Amino acid sequence: MNRAAFAILLSLTCASATAATNEWQTGWGQGKTEFFAGDEAKSYLNFACDENDEMSPVSGSATISGKEFYSHNDKGGFDVIVDGVEYSNPFYVECNACSGNFPAFWAAMRKAKTIELKADGLTSLIPTKGLSKLTKPYASKENPCGTGAW
Repeated sequence: MNRAAFAILLSLTCASATAATNEWQTGWGQGKTEFFAGDEAKSYLNFACDENDEMSPVSGSATISGKEFYSHNDKGGFDVIVDGVEYSNPFYVECNACSGNFPAFWAAMRKAKTIELKADGLTSLIPTKGLSKLTKPYASKENPCGTGAW
C-alpha cells in the first residue's frame, strides 16, 4: 500500500472513531463489552462491562458540554438522570451501597425516554434510540453488566 492510500485510510479510521452517533452502539475493547452513544466532542456516554472483573466490573465515561468525566476517580464521577430520576455516579459499583443501586438504574436506563448527564453544574442529553435493543435485562445471563457477583 502506498503512503497516500495509507494516509487516507488512517484519516478515515480516525474520523469514524470520533464520529457522532445518535443511536446506541456496542463494541468490544480491552476485554470488555462497551456501549456508547452521542457526540464525543460535546455530549457522549460510554460504559464498559466485564462480568469476570471482580474489582471493576462496570465503568463509565462521559463528555458533558465538552468536558470529560469518569466514574472511577476521586472527583465524584458523573450523575445520570433517567426520565427525571437522578442516579448518583451509577457506573461506580465498587462498594456495596453503590452496586446495590445498579440493578434499578439499569432497568430504568433500558426503558428510558430521556437520559441526561450531569456533573460540575453541566448537563448534556444523550440519545436513547437503540439502547433497549442492545442491552439485556439485568438478571439475564447474556448481560455482561448484570452478573451481580460483585
